[in-house]
Amino acid sequence: MCGIAGILGAEDGTRVPEMTAALRHRGPDHQATVARPHAHVGAARLRIVDLTAGDQPLVSARSGAVLVFNGEIYNYRELRSVLSARGHRFDTATDSEVVLRAYEEYGWRCVEHLRGMYAFAIVDGERAILARDPLGIKPLHYCLMDGGRRLVFASEIKALLRCPAVPARLNEAALGDLHVFEYVADARATLFEGISSLEPGCCLEVAVSADRLDIRAHRIALPPPAASPENVEAAEQELETLLDAALRSHRMGDVPLCLTLSGGLDSTFLALVLSQQAGPGAVSYVAGDDAQHVDFEQARRMAGLLGFEHRAVLFSFEQYLAAIPATILAGESFTDGVPQYLLFQAIGRDFRVALNGEGADEVFGGYPEHWWADRYVERISQAPRSLPLTEHGAEARDVLASKRDLHTDAWMYEHLLGAQLVDRHLHPLDKLSMASSVEVRVPFLADAVAAYVRTLPSRWRVNREIGSSKYILRRVYLRRWKSTAEPGLVEAVLREKRGFPDARRASDGRFHHVCDRVLPERYFTEHPHRRFLLHNVQAIWLDLFQLIFCEHRGLLPVGLDVVEFVAARAGKRRAAVMAEVAAAAPHRPGAGR
Repeated sequence: MCGIAGILGAEDGTRVPEMTAALRHRGPDHQATVARPHAHVGAARLRIVDLTAGDQPLVSARSGAVLVFNGEIYNYRELRSVLSARGHRFDTATDSEVVLRAYEEYGWRCVEHLRGMYAFAIVDGERAILARDPLGIKPLHYCLMDGGRRLVFASEIKALLRCPAVPARLNEAALGDLHVFEYVADARATLFEGISSLEPGCCLEVAVSADRLDIRAHRIALPPPAASPENVEAAEQELETLLDAALRSHRMGDVPLCLTLSGGLDSTFLALVLSQQAGPGAVSYVAGDDAQHVDFEQARRMAGLLGFEHRAVLFSFEQYLAAIPATILAGESFTDGVPQYLLFQAIGRDFRVALNGEGADEVFGGYPEHWWADRYVERISQAPRSLPLTEHGAEARDVLASKRDLHTDAWMYEHLLGAQLVDRHLHPLDKLSMASSVEVRVPFLADAVAAYVRTLPSRWRVNREIGSSKYILRRVYLRRWKSTAEPGLVEAVLREKRGFPDARRASDGRFHHVCDRVLPERYFTEHPHRRFLLHNVQAIWLDLFQLIFCEHRGLLPVGLDVVEFVAARAGKRRAAVMAEVAAAAPHRPGAGR
């Protein structure tokens, strides 16, 4: 696991060491850069596979090609065997070297042989490739400069902003997407004008020279699944095999791992299979701001039944407030990821790898939108048509407004499995965890699992006859549960978890109360981005985001204090705001993202 950065098409690579240093949290064990004519790359490594060798950038003694790689290749052992049989020799035991050798064997089509989560760059003479995994689990951002003669790339936007030529301006079309959809609906767009994300499942082949860059894009598809099953029982059996294999592969590495556990179906399924594969003794974590939260008790109960060592991360309102600036910096967004940020801070003190149930709702059909597409359409249609949207955001709004194809689940399923998954879940999960040097692995998004479930009839994902979401996953869970002697574990399949959005309910409510009490009405009504905002708290988060990224270019201002920040915008003393902080009683706000 790493952070990667580089500049293609430039003779001067003096900014790359600074860009790499900005990613040190992603790779505290080693940072280095390599220069080539018209290309410069850097990597910050977190050692997980092969702790004694394999620091990056990796340079091939055979071809001179240079690799910087972020992610995990779960089939690297099998691929290594194939490449060894074809004459390749390996100097390390890392999965990243397998990617380099695969490139030497197959060229850019090496991506067709990779199964895992990844974002990487390879520089080979006067050509380079940039690639990202098919579901977009690992991030990769870039900016074209000098009329397309230079391309700057990095795992995180804060590293790109170390280059003065990279703009630090808000992208209002992305803000429009956020207002309408609650996420950026175009996987190519970011919150910054002029900064793009490499699309999931995309490989850019770049001809590099001092005068120009010639770029060709190639698509990377999920592997084709086996033949469709004859009935739901056969699908259940095949899916159990795939999920069991996914979890085994996601346990790879030379460091111990833990599990995030809410007690709901997704995380408890992973916990159950992990206990059956590895035995008792694993460590699980949950986070929230209320010791009485139902997920706290449910997670503790499930962990106890499975023999896990369970650790609850309980944060105070004061800790929540103090973590807001660091959360914005880490997540590169102005949405509330404080619970995740604090959770991974705690995990990072003892672990480098965590298993997580993210992606199960998208793959197996767990969202309310699968049931009530009409409500989703109504909400989207109520947004002002005057709002700017990204290209794909506008396309999605038009489809929803026309209600085409919404008589089936197919459009909504692919819609939620696309940019919604990436922007609302995968990007924050990656960046908030890597801020504490923790690699998160998501077995439900294993290539074979996602590809297989996408081919199943929608009624096996959302069973409307019995009112069951994630129907096939619940069947697989019960199949595994039957092999245990613990009746209490069946609770997980009978309840819906509330998870991180609800785990901050007390702190979020108090912050809303404080802002509504101290901020004058004109702060919100006269806000320059008022048309994109829903309430005072969202305005405060956006102002903090602009301060950190647009004014300070991804550097946290020394001594930045949220209470002082709110007080300044309220025109009041800090003590007056602190009095409201002390007086605010926990309550649930009615506002959303």
